[in-house]
Amino acid sequence: KRAAPSGPWLHRFMTSCITASVELSTLARADISYIPQSAILARAGTELRHRVVIVDPDTGYRFEKDLIPDAVFGLRYHTDDGDRFRFFAVEADRATEPTTSSTWNRKSFERNLLQYEASVVGGAYRDHLGLTAPLLVLNVLSDEQRAQRMVDFTAKRYPQGNAFMLFQAWTDFGPAFRPPEPNLGLLQGDWARGGKAPFRIGTP
Repeated sequence: KRAAPSGPWLHRFMTSCITASVELSTLARADISYIPQSAILARAGTELRHRVVIVDPDTGYRFEKDLIPDAVFGLRYHTDDGDRFRFFAVEADRATEPTTSSTWNRKSFERNLLQYEASVVGGAYRDHLGLTAPLLVLNVLSDEQRAQRMVDFTAKRYPQGNAFMLFQAWTDFGPAFRPPEPNLGLLQGDWARGGKAPFRIGTP
């Protein structure tokens, strides 16, 4: 292992490894098909960036911010009752942003959480991407302890549980970096959720 390169290159590489791992996992299965970002955006005639209105939970102040997922993709599940769909936003986290910030102008996990609440629960993603199927957010973190902190933070923010924010750790992208093998656990393994039971995206 060697020290990880810094900057946006590794972030983009991590994002590509996440989506490639899921796509490669689907190729070994006849019951799931992968829908790439390019097909989703082309069908909707749009780009990743879209504007959402978020509300400061402490003051009630409303403001607009652009939400830009690192990637999006979809899964088509071939079942005996016909095809079903889910779509996913990807957030690759290498611990470069704080959990919270004193200003909403700085990106933080808390701001991202509120933006995705506006997009997923508020339904902004449906208009933006032209989708009717559910959207979940896959948070892949390079550190297991940080991943658990994010799960705990989400559970505290949503006492009834949060179903749309999912968390896994992929430590190959931590301080000691090495180009990883495909991570089949992203499709087949458990994703943690704040206040709810783990979830597997490979199950319809």
